[in-house]
Amino acid sequence: MPFDPGPSVPDMALADAAADSDALMGDALMGIIPPPMKPYNGKVVDALAKALAEVLALFDMAVEPETYTGPVEALDPDLVRFLAMVSTAAEDYGQPLPIRLEEMRDEASLTRTTAALTQLANDADFAAFLEAPDEPMTETQVEVEVTAPGVDVIEEEEEFDFSQRMRR
Repeated sequence: MPFDPGPSVPDMALADAAADSDALMGDALMGIIPPPMKPYNGKVVDALAKALAEVLALFDMAVEPETYTGPVEALDPDLVRFLAMVSTAAEDYGQPLPIRLEEMRDEASLTRTTAALTQLANDADFAAFLEAPDEPMTETQVEVEVTAPGVDVIEEEEEFDFSQRMRR
């Protein structure tokens, strides 16, 4: 499932470094999805790849899905990497994929995931969610007071006269 960065990547060295990083990430994610109990039907994996490419178009990513015809022993590392990315976005959106990546072991799980991806690709609210600007991080202050069990805490406010301190 090759990714075409298009004219957005001006430096080929940068593109090569990104491709190497993507390959490492894909290989690392391959361990998440267990090998299938029996090889996947190529048509099922083909449908998954096409549905995933439709969702990735919402991310402004031009992905050309591979065509799978024969039995597939394991999912392609790029397919797994993109699937993990979309899975995270779907969770953030509040509509997680019906099958967790760790539980994809048969054609039925791929088919359910394909259906969910197709729904996401056609969901205008999901597209708007992806287009929305990130919310700025807000700082949260938490005050914690640790006391020994059974010890009452007596709070006394001390008046402090800053001007007297400066006169010394």
